[in-house]
Amino acid sequence: MNWALDVPVFVCIGAVAGFASGLLGIGGGILIVPAMVLIGSLGHADPGQALIRAVATSSLVVCVNSLMSMGGHWRRGAIAWCWVRRCAPGCAAGAICGAALATSIDRLWVVGGVVGMELFAAFALLSSTLPGRQVLTTDLPRPPGRWFAGAAGTMIGVASASAGIAGGTLLTPYLTLSGLGPGRAAGTSAALGLAIGGSAALAFIAMPALHFASRSGGYVDYGAALCMIAGGLVAAQMGVAAAHAWPRDLLKRILAATLLVSAASFALHALFGR
Repeated sequence: MNWALDVPVFVCIGAVAGFASGLLGIGGGILIVPAMVLIGSLGHADPGQALIRAVATSSLVVCVNSLMSMGGHWRRGAIAWCWVRRCAPGCAAGAICGAALATSIDRLWVVGGVVGMELFAAFALLSSTLPGRQVLTTDLPRPPGRWFAGAAGTMIGVASASAGIAGGTLLTPYLTLSGLGPGRAAGTSAALGLAIGGSAALAFIAMPALHFASRSGGYVDYGAALCMIAGGLVAAQMGVAAAHAWPRDLLKRILAATLLVSAASFALHALFGR
């Protein structure tokens, strides 16, 4: 790491990811992974190794971002704990499997799966804001059954951990379309993202290192992670405040736009970064 140049870059990435975490409950991994892959590519790192390192480091950062975001939403009473209790075990189990999967399959499968899910979620959110298509929201809709919640949580955990995200890109749209308001959906997604990010981060740390650098343990780049966590400390709370102040449809459109930008960046790197 070139500390004079890279530290400010990683702090800025962390600030943007932290704000997105508080605003949308997404953890920020969809922004961190493409940025780290781009930085690794500019540094002439092997594309496959750059992606694995980005995914592993992102898992640690989004774990902390989710914790900070969850704290802000919890103070506002915006976490649906009945949904968290129902979905968290599957999310955690899926995240451990996803971390192992990320290191053993071709990166194009990881990128393709994430791009497909982000595009689906983006168009679902945009369609829900059209006149006559708004999703009916309530203060606290009933969570799904245990088997459905476990299966859904496991699939989201696998997909999220293998891509280095906290699952908010899938959880927040799912919760919003299930009837939770955007603010409560973001808070609940942050709580579930902690289960995904924490489980994935522990799995990546425990895995054998690829000898990226002396500051790395397992697949995690701790230097970059600390810079991004520092950048997101205040930004996450700013995002939480905005999540409870901005109009509902505006938040949906921002989330959809974020998903589309992330999908495009992943796809471009997959096509031209090999």
